[in-house]
Amino acid sequence: MRTKETRNTRIINEALGVSCRFNEIDNLGFWVNSNTGEGYRITADSLKSGNLAEIGYVANNDHFTFVSSDPYAPISRLRTETANLDLPVRF
Repeated sequence: MRTKETRNTRIINEALGVSCRFNEIDNLGFWVNSNTGEGYRITADSLKSGNLAEIGYVANNDHFTFVSSDPYAPISRLRTETANLDLPVRF
């Protein structure tokens, strides 16, 4: 059975594997620090005005890679998706 792909789904799927700095994260989902392999669940609440900034993550050159649009996906699935993107898996 094929699922219907909407424009929003296509945009999210195309964003998988995209990297940015922590303060530039604007999609909810699961992100991985490309250098350390640590995983971060970015929820809708954390994206609300200013909430992500309250986390206070500070680094000079760390980049985060968008791994999944589902921040609550099972860890085993997120590990597999992270490894498929050739990123370190340390969560």
